[in-house]
Amino acid sequence: MRPAVAKSSLAVASWQECLLVLVRALHDAGKVATVDEPYRSLLEREAVASTALGGGIALPHARTPASPEATMAVARLVPAVDFRAPDGAPVDLVFLLVGPPEAPGEHVRILARVARLAQRPSVLEDLRAARDDDRFRAVLEREL
Repeated sequence: MRPAVAKSSLAVASWQECLLVLVRALHDAGKVATVDEPYRSLLEREAVASTALGGGIALPHARTPASPEATMAVARLVPAVDFRAPDGAPVDLVFLLVGPPEAPGEHVRILARVARLAQRPSVLEDLRAARDDDRFRAVLEREL
């Protein structure tokens, strides 16, 4: 899946602001119909348990009627922020996924694909080393 939004350097103060900024970017790209509903759905999902995987990676996700198809925003956070990760490490790579409620299978397949990518140190190093949005996007498109 090609991310609709790819930011090589995003500065936010909190995980909540990160989610909001990325949902707004998806809205600006025409990928979600509203900002409020997907943002609320992501906050509700985070309230259940943090989507931080450890190792500086977070995979916030939600199914929302505001998203007609699965779409993703990916960002490198500079500086890293606390996402309440199980290992206590701040998060610097965020893979935000939203999709429609009627496509849970696709949602799970994309989550699994990103989770596998997050276990590949060389890919994570390439993402962290990318100094501009074009290079960041190129790595993502090569690997996703």
